[in-house]
Amino acid sequence: MLVEHLLHQFRTKPGAEPSRITQAAIDKLMRHNWPGNIRELQNVVERAVIMSQGGIVTEQAIDFSAGTMRRSIDISQSIRDGASLAQLLATVEREAIIEAVARSKGDRLAAATMLDIDLDRIPPI
Repeated sequence: MLVEHLLHQFRTKPGAEPSRITQAAIDKLMRHNWPGNIRELQNVVERAVIMSQGGIVTEQAIDFSAGTMRRSIDISQSIRDGASLAQLLATVEREAIIEAVARSKGDRLAAATMLDIDLDRIPPI
């Protein structure tokens, strides 16, 4: 019931239908131990709605590692793992866009303005 409430809360546009969620995604949420409690659940659901572009939230959209932007990207480990500079920059850009879209409650133009980038760099929701 709480996830359903959050899906309504994080609609991509006012008046839009809320996202739906698959049973596999619900099962994945139920298996998690939730060290961050409700705030972590809110972040995970909000990001999943954004990643699902307001459609159906699948198990793949549930990402517990994303947390919040306070999460750091371990550059040293990424380089040891063979990541290129382009891959590292793409990861940082993706995280920044997700955070900006979340903070702007799905308003792509506001997110683009916040990041000082062209609107076409923000994926449609």
